[in-house]
Amino acid sequence: MKSIFGITIILIALAFSVSGQSNKSEFIKPISQISLTDKVDDLLFLDKWVGKKKVVGLGEVTHGSKEIFEFKVRLVQYLALKKNAKAIVIEANMADCYDINKFITTGDGNPSELIKNLKIASLNYKELVDLLVLLKDINLTRKATEKIEFWGYDVQAPQSAAKMALTFFEKSGLGLSDSIKIGVNELIKTGKSIFSINPKNVEGYSKSIENFYTTFQANKKILIKNNNEADYLFNERLIYSIKQSFMLFTAKSQMDAFFMRDKLGFDNIKWIVENKKKFPVIYWAHNAHVLKKELFYDNFITTGNCLANAFKSDYLAIGSVFYEGSVKAIKDEKKPKYEAIDLPEAYTTSAETFFSKQKFENFFLNINPATQSDNWKKVLTDSTTIRSIGTAYQPNEPGRNYRKTIFNQQFDLVFFIRKSSTPTENK
Repeated sequence: MKSIFGITIILIALAFSVSGQSNKSEFIKPISQISLTDKVDDLLFLDKWVGKKKVVGLGEVTHGSKEIFEFKVRLVQYLALKKNAKAIVIEANMADCYDINKFITTGDGNPSELIKNLKIASLNYKELVDLLVLLKDINLTRKATEKIEFWGYDVQAPQSAAKMALTFFEKSGLGLSDSIKIGVNELIKTGKSIFSINPKNVEGYSKSIENFYTTFQANKKILIKNNNEADYLFNERLIYSIKQSFMLFTAKSQMDAFFMRDKLGFDNIKWIVENKKKFPVIYWAHNAHVLKKELFYDNFITTGNCLANAFKSDYLAIGSVFYEGSVKAIKDEKKPKYEAIDLPEAYTTSAETFFSKQKFENFFLNINPATQSDNWKKVLTDSTTIRSIGTAYQPNEPGRNYRKTIFNQQFDLVFFIRKSSTPTENK
């Protein structure tokens, strides 16, 4: 009896041991396919990880990696096909994304030209063109009310918003005072972004836009009658987004303006969500904007932080990292030209180096259950460093291309790509 009892105990212990090992393996999954294919069966493990989240943030560690872009496009495909995603919002101006939305919902337009028209060098890649074609093809299978919509939420390009809203207003047969019209037209002529606006003229432009906004709202009934309520609300928001752009000029420093931009961007995403009521929504941006909480800059409340506060557990933050390879970025900010840059291997103490020692070349990690593993706990719960390259790469500035991270407080999931290469320019 004793020997049988002992054997039973051993078998039970082994069963728990095997079960524990199996559970541990559930938090890491290999990525077998990075580039776009017709199927997403290899990503079905995400069904449980994503669940029924209303907003899914897709982060990128750099704006210049082919593999990061390609895999994010695959994730959009998965979220559209398996989670029935209804909208995607990106780091671009709302007015500039209007024609892109028209393309993916009606097929009208040239996706390559539409990406060029954004005038955002860090998005002018074939991988983004592929994203638009993918969304258009998916929409062909959906009825009108279920089509995915494409939105911009950024506030750094007020000129195109001013042009579109002014055209909408005037085509309804309504007129503006000379002072308003002159001010709005002068703003339109200043270029393509807030960086081309002379700060000395901001007060005058701002006053013209404020008066335009008031006049626009005063003519709400006529504008809706001559068009429709959806178009009225969209153009009203365009004018409001111009007001947001001018708020950036009130920031005390460039860094404060960067922080403010995230809050203003969230306001636009919130408006999109409240007006369209289309879930799930995909939020496509840099890691620094997607993360759920900025832990090392006291004044930085990220867009992801705002989304986490608004949607609670219904917001899912997905980050990305890579170990080695090349990216496309600006090497000299005095001469802002994008070029291919070969990077050194990640810091030996970085999370990427730890990730590179795992048995999978590329993989997805579910962070919270992974923290229960002794092997993973430290790198995911302690402060560590990961690459962080936006539009510029500056190796001569210590720490500029890295950021401190505490994974389990800032992201829910992270995908690791061992080797990055430069994205394909959209010519």
